[in-house]
Amino acid sequence: MKRIIIAIVLLSVILTVLSGCNNSLINQSSDSDIFDDIDESTESETENGNVIDDLISINPKDYLDASNISTLEEMPEEQKVTFYAIVDIYKDIVVNGKIFDYEKTYELPKRVSLEDFCISYSFARAQFSVFEDIVLSYSDAARGTFDHVDQIELNGVIKEKAEQSCKEYEIIDSMANEILSSLKYDGTEYGKALVIAEWLTDNVSYAEEVENILTADINSAYTALTKGEARCGGYAQAYDFLCKKAGLETIYVYCWGELMHAWNMIHIDDDWYHIDVTWMDNDYFDDPFINFMMPDIICKNTGHEKADYYNIMDNPDITLPNAESYKYYKFYRKTAEEAVKLFKNESLIKDKEYVVAFDNEEENKKLIEKDGMKIVDADGSEYNMYVYEWFSTASRVQFVLE
Repeated sequence: MKRIIIAIVLLSVILTVLSGCNNSLINQSSDSDIFDDIDESTESETENGNVIDDLISINPKDYLDASNISTLEEMPEEQKVTFYAIVDIYKDIVVNGKIFDYEKTYELPKRVSLEDFCISYSFARAQFSVFEDIVLSYSDAARGTFDHVDQIELNGVIKEKAEQSCKEYEIIDSMANEILSSLKYDGTEYGKALVIAEWLTDNVSYAEEVENILTADINSAYTALTKGEARCGGYAQAYDFLCKKAGLETIYVYCWGELMHAWNMIHIDDDWYHIDVTWMDNDYFDDPFINFMMPDIICKNTGHEKADYYNIMDNPDITLPNAESYKYYKFYRKTAEEAVKLFKNESLIKDKEYVVAFDNEEENKKLIEKDGMKIVDADGSEYNMYVYEWFSTASRVQFVLE
């Protein structure tokens, strides 16, 4: 029981700190659509490259559908059984209104160790963060020993917040159904992820002015969707919520360090990527796609520090998945020659800062060696190309007219 209560206290600390994630990188965009420069060719193709004549609407799904959580496959059977039992409890609470029945206990399918219960519970809260205020605990009377759990019960420690959470869920679940049904995408999971990010950046603003950070609810999906403003925690939780409702596998992550921040990871085509909708919605970066579909090395070098699952605390048994693929990162190029060729085929914008990323240091060095070369673009304009190393596998490029 102590471990669960400690987790609640630590969660409160996290939310308070994230409330203050207004850092120097946040400079809210006033543009109605930050995606004006998007290469629309990717929006009209399916995963196998066939052109779609008509975009389709997103079919909303059950938020608590755990069928596509790939990381469950790596969990021991006892943890997996406990996780599904906890998800069923959430469903019972939300669908059947059992949140008011604090006398009810839920039998686990099998006795599990206290450690397995704590890991499964942390994992469930990380996966379904909108239910963070619905606190469960094991039953002391039915535990059997100090090391095992047989039953789970609702914990009345924060009863009012739990009941409020259920009311808010009904509202945002209905809103999400309307939002997703109104969005059109190209039939790919990438397309879904993109239009959801675009909707959030168009409809949610960064909460600059907050009277009382300790009491302000600025890090929830509810505030982001109903009030149209949030800080990083709210952006990330709202994106996670909408993506799960759209049938995508996402997780909510946070980081500790000088920068207290939250964002998301998404699983597409057997690979993981980072997405930071908060930083996509600001003027610090020249292109919002710098923070969309990032592999680990890009994520780290855009200022995101070491992160962990939301609500997992310091549990070493659950870690973030690796994100090594560049497949969906807009600025990825296989070679320096390919990067130069693409620049020549574009209508370049003078003084604009372009990003080029590689999956190895050698190609980045080759691009840096081309610093100062002359390029004639698709419009026949001649530029001097200047290359500035961003980090070992990526550079920033600017073009200055002759």
